[in-house]
Amino acid sequence: MLSLDADRLYWIRCSALWVNPDHQGGEHPATLRYLRTNWKGVQNGDDKCRDLPGVLEVTPEGELIDGLHRHKIAQEKHGDPLMLCKVTAGLTGAGKSGLYLDVNRTHARHAVDRYKNAARAGTEDPVY
Repeated sequence: MLSLDADRLYWIRCSALWVNPDHQGGEHPATLRYLRTNWKGVQNGDDKCRDLPGVLEVTPEGELIDGLHRHKIAQEKHGDPLMLCKVTAGLTGAGKSGLYLDVNRTHARHAVDRYKNAARAGTEDPVY
């Protein structure tokens, strides 16, 4: 388990990050398909996955708060690369869930949007 300082950026290996299903929603098949097709991440011989849109947001313990889909596709494309992460501290369970919901609102991920994503991907969204 990691123990990092808050409000800093770190290069963290994908395998050190983890997802807590109590605070995260499920994966969106259409988002995964889109990222696989339009992946911009590259490694320049230093094992760091660069050129991604934004940074992953994690807790000091390495719990992934924002970046679930980028994390998964980076592992598929590059194995176990280092990814740039911003550490956010002091979140309770409710705070983590609230932050996840805020991220969903930013990306316009309402129930209808999730249904449309699942329909486009040709699979049922198990959450709804």
